[in-house]
Amino acid sequence: MFGVPASLAQQICGFRYLDHSGLRFTELIPVELVSLPQVVHALRTRLVPMLAARGSVQQSSSDDCQPFVAKTDQDDVRVYV
Repeated sequence: MFGVPASLAQQICGFRYLDHSGLRFTELIPVELVSLPQVVHALRTRLVPMLAARGSVQQSSSDDCQPFVAKTDQDDVRVYV
């Protein structure tokens, strides 16, 4: 889960922290900003498979959130995506 923000940033800007792979910054070029729906989509496409792989199950809800729930011996862990 800790790699999700770095992966999202890499998808948006093409750069990943501590991954130098021959990058040299020589010129700053303006780029189009990413919209919030694009960020949400990119986050969901990476987070949902990770949650499912860890045993979380998506539950239907009365609102639009549809949380993922992982049951442990002690608690129900809910993640709202």
